[in-house]
Amino acid sequence: MIGGTLAGHAVPPVAASAIKSSVGGALEVAHRAPGAFGAALAAVARHGFVHGMELAMPLAAGVALAGALVVLAFLPARAGADPDADAESRPGAAGRELAVAGTGPARGPSEEATEEATEETTEEAPEEAPERVRIGVRR
Repeated sequence: MIGGTLAGHAVPPVAASAIKSSVGGALEVAHRAPGAFGAALAAVARHGFVHGMELAMPLAAGVALAGALVVLAFLPARAGADPDADAESRPGAAGRELAVAGTGPARGPSEEATEEATEETTEEAPEEAPERVRIGVRR
């Protein structure tokens, strides 16, 4: 389309490159071009842009629909009831407990040292042992 509009007109190579590279470039050249040539160039540039959009929109809608179908097919409707319920069955899950904040030391890699410190503290003050909360780690 653009080639037919440019035929028979002396257009500098820089302007021809701008016209063929983008709609904005074509409209800029059309704005500076004299009379009927500028108006025809602007009309052809706009028509080409709209035509390209008419082709691209159904394709984009198809890709979006395909993505929605993949999501519906492969993602669960809702999360499981308790993600930590099977924490004992996962490898490496044993021993991952933390004390409730402010109630005592946490269990970590050196559980023996922590247990000894807890026993010493328990012997000095006959309080209840701190409540421990099990935290599951996903892998």
